[in-house]
Amino acid sequence: MPVQRGTARLVHPETGVEYAFPPGAHRKAVEQLELAAQAHRDAAEHDKKRIVLWQTDTQSERWLENSDHAYKLAQEAPRLCE
Repeated sequence: MPVQRGTARLVHPETGVEYAFPPGAHRKAVEQLELAAQAHRDAAEHDKKRIVLWQTDTQSERWLENSDHAYKLAQEAPRLCE
């Protein structure tokens, strides 16, 4: 089989099947890997922001519950002092 100059050739160690990759395939693979890595970083950053927002919402809910409880106690306080 004629192989184009600059073509990468790999042989599968178990099956012995030979694979030929055209020139520039490695560069394209590296570019794809970099794009995938960037997408992964973006997704991780998005998840981190979502977790922070969830924690903030949870804290806000807790503060609101505590505030409601304090209000109820303040309403009951005059009756307790009678």
